[in-house]
Amino acid sequence: MTIDVHITGKEGPGGHQLELAYIRFSKAKVARTEELDEDRLLAHFDRDGNLVSVEVLAPFKMLQLKGILTRQQFAEMDRMLPPVLRAA
Repeated sequence: MTIDVHITGKEGPGGHQLELAYIRFSKAKVARTEELDEDRLLAHFDRDGNLVSVEVLAPFKMLQLKGILTRQQFAEMDRMLPPVLRAA
C-alpha cells in the first residue's frame, strides 16, 4: 500500500501547530466528500464507497479517524506523522 502525505504546520506558542494535512490512500477519483467535523476533517470516497483520502483543515485527534480507516491504513498513517501528531 502506498500512502501519500502532505502536512503543513508551524511553530506556535504551545508547540507545533497543524495547519493542513492531506493523506491519500488511493489514486481513485473522488466521487463524494463527507464532513466529519465541521469543515475541519473531511473524508473523500470513490464511487464504490472506498476511502480515497482524508483532509485535515484544523487541529484534530487522530482517534477521530479510527472509524473510517482500516487498521492497516491507521497504523501506516500514524507511523508517518511527526511524533507530536501521533495518536499515542
